[in-house]
Amino acid sequence: INLKNKKVTKTLDPWDDSVRALISDTYGNNAGAEYVTLEIDGYEEEVAFSEGKAIIRCEDGMCIVKKNATSVKPVTPTETAKPKSFKDVAEARWSHDAIMEMVDLGLFTGMTTPDKNGVASFEPTGTMTVAQFVTVATRILYQDQLDAAEAGQYWYSKNYDVAIANGLIKATEFSIDDMTKNITREQMALIAVRTAAAQGDNSSTEAPDSIIPDIAQADSYYKSFVKYSYAMGLITGMDDAGNFAPKNTLTREQGAMVAYRLIHEEVRQYPVF
Repeated sequence: INLKNKKVTKTLDPWDDSVRALISDTYGNNAGAEYVTLEIDGYEEEVAFSEGKAIIRCEDGMCIVKKNATSVKPVTPTETAKPKSFKDVAEARWSHDAIMEMVDLGLFTGMTTPDKNGVASFEPTGTMTVAQFVTVATRILYQDQLDAAEAGQYWYSKNYDVAIANGLIKATEFSIDDMTKNITREQMALIAVRTAAAQGDNSSTEAPDSIIPDIAQADSYYKSFVKYSYAMGLITGMDDAGNFAPKNTLTREQGAMVAYRLIHEEVRQYPVF
C-alpha cells in the first residue's frame, strides 16, 4: 500500500505502557506518509520525536502526528464519537448499566472507535492497570484539582500526584513506576475504600472472615480493606460463596461496577452479618 500523502488511522490500547513505542513505530514505518492520525482514547500527552521532528498531541481521545511540525492542534471529537452501545456488552450482562453510565460520565471509554451506528467494543473482561483505576477514583473525587494541575511526564502524572496529595494512595504503596502494572483486586479494594471514605463513608465495621472464604489469600496489608469493601457494599464476591480472589487482576467491567457503586450508594449490596 502506498501511504504517501495518505491518512493512516489506527486504534491502540490507550492504557498500554508501550503506546509511545507503538506511536513511534507507526510513524517510523509510515515515514512516507504526510501525516498519521492515531485514535487513542484517554491518552493525553505531548511527545516530541527528535529524529522525525514530529510532535504528537492527544486530547479527548484523538491524536495527530504530523511530519516536520512544530506544533499540532488537538482534535476535539464530536458527540457522535461517544458509543451508543457496545457489541460485547449485552443489555442482559450483569455489568451493562454500570458500564454505560461510567462511559457516559467519562470515567471509562470504549476500546474502539464507534462505527457508523455508534457501536464500539468495550472489552469488559480486559484488564485494568493501577493508573486506570487511580484515574477513575481521582476523577470521582478531585476533578477540580485535576483541571488545575499541570501535566506531567505521563498521561497519568496528574492523577498520581493528586492521589498522593490527598492520601488516596501512598508512594510506599504505589510508585510512579507501578502505575502501568495491572491492578489486583486487593489493591483495588484499598483505593475503593479510601475513595468511599473521602466521600464521607467512614464505616468502622469490617465484614467477618466467615463471609469471605478466601480472605486468607489476601496480603495482610490489604485484608482490612477487603473486609471494609464488603461491609460498605462495594464488593459482593466472585461467586455465590463470596470468594474475593484477591490476587486476580481487576477487569474493566469489575472496575466499572465498583465505580458505579461508589457513585450510587443506593445500588450497593450490603451483606448481612
